[in-house]
Amino acid sequence: SEERSARVLWTRLRQADPWDALRQDAASLLRLGSNVTLARGYLQLSSSSRLVPHAAAIVARAAKLERHAPGILLAVDRDGILELVEPHLDEVLQRFDQIEPHLPFVLDHVDVLAPHVGVILKHFDALLLYVDQPKDDL
Repeated sequence: SEERSARVLWTRLRQADPWDALRQDAASLLRLGSNVTLARGYLQLSSSSRLVPHAAAIVARAAKLERHAPGILLAVDRDGILELVEPHLDEVLQRFDQIEPHLPFVLDHVDVLAPHVGVILKHFDALLLYVDQPKDDL
């Protein structure tokens, strides 16, 4: 998992100006860390140690994750959700640019979606074809 996490960071640094990306992510991490309530919430998660192997990927996406951090905390603080999502966390973070527009929906329905995150990721590109279609066409 640490290897996949490092791959997410490496890919992120190759896609953009690496110094700018590191600057943005470091600033986001400092802001997140200075939010005592939020930081305490993540540290007090019963499964917070499961996030450690994903640290590089989390750092690589810190600037994008920052605005969603409170909602993510509320979602993963539910019993068993982090355990279901964690094995797929690196892939989620790798594809976060595609997932982010749908994150409010995902967080609202995390109880239903979390048990199926692996299958959803496997078919994510196909599912995106239906995202903007009117409900009458489905």
